[in-house]
Amino acid sequence: MSSRPRFRALEDIVEEELRRIQEASATPVPSLTTAEEADLSGVLWDYCRTEDKFPVFTNLSEARLTEIRQYMQPFLERHRRRGPPPKISVNDSLILLLYLYKTGADFETTATHMRYKASTLRAAVERIRPVLNETLVSKWWSERRRPRPFEGPYPYIALALDGTTIPCYRPTGPFHEAKHYWSAHHGLYGVNYEVAVLASAPHYCLFVQPGVPGSVHDYTRLKETYTAYLDYLTKTTTEQTMIESDGENASWAVVCDLAYVGPAEDTPGFRKITGKKGALTAADRQRNQELARIRVVVEQFFGRANNLWACIRRTYKWDHTNIDMDVTNCFLLTNEHIKGKSLDTSDSDFYLQEQEARLKHHEEKVGRKRASYAKSKAAKRRRIGA
Repeated sequence: MSSRPRFRALEDIVEEELRRIQEASATPVPSLTTAEEADLSGVLWDYCRTEDKFPVFTNLSEARLTEIRQYMQPFLERHRRRGPPPKISVNDSLILLLYLYKTGADFETTATHMRYKASTLRAAVERIRPVLNETLVSKWWSERRRPRPFEGPYPYIALALDGTTIPCYRPTGPFHEAKHYWSAHHGLYGVNYEVAVLASAPHYCLFVQPGVPGSVHDYTRLKETYTAYLDYLTKTTTEQTMIESDGENASWAVVCDLAYVGPAEDTPGFRKITGKKGALTAADRQRNQELARIRVVVEQFFGRANNLWACIRRTYKWDHTNIDMDVTNCFLLTNEHIKGKSLDTSDSDFYLQEQEARLKHHEEKVGRKRASYAKSKAAKRRRIGA
């Protein structure tokens, strides 16, 4: 029997996700052995190869996904267990995990479409998720791409840093415990992630800090995480001579938005550049605009990641035990996508539109609650008067 009907339901979900988005808006690859090539199989993998469906299910080309799969091999060996082979092959597990990232679908629905038990699909995802994470972290962060100067008044800026909030359901329990996940800035419950993107092209994600409750302010977060960047920002002997006008500084700089304005004593050794607040002169406004043009790349990165992976754009519905790993995987998979298509203004536009839509939804919800409360109070006053 043809496998097309089996996968048609998955394709329909992907097409629906693309419709919603439209409405809302070189390391050498190790060679494989014969045994490893034999493992490059799977019903879904073969279907994607035959029908050219890799981008539809995973947002990545066959060549890009095959490269990732090849890099995974030593990590698969590390996680290999004794016993019978799993019911879902490694290749199909990888495609299904990326499909879940792309659509944000739940395990039960996807398992039904694939004619698997939900427990079988969940076991496949649990098995492949840490392998993919170790693969991507090793590939992108074992030796992070070094900064390089770019044209403009601030060629010594290496990273653009900002925070983004992943929506989540309201935590169960008392309100005084759940409220820590409420982000007033975004109008939702969520988990906040601090991300640093390479300021010079191609603007890869180089750092993702573990998530914290949405109520934690970005600056408070930076005071705890800034030491993670110090080694990377320290200039090498060669880099100290790259920018003649910046030769006296031993480290590269990081550009941040106005939420990170604060005394240098809070982050000793961390070279931070931010705009100015308060009464501004013409020179101050021009400087803020210059920094905003450099910092926009981190918003473009968030826009690309949100566009690609619905699991971090929508409410995160899976077990929060794995949320840090899933978010990191999505950001590093975005790096893989950027290798084929550079960031542009449409990505930042998409991100800003998403933020505005969330705030609008929250304001409308608050407005409805206030109107309902006022209506009930008026009705009560009428009953008392009668």
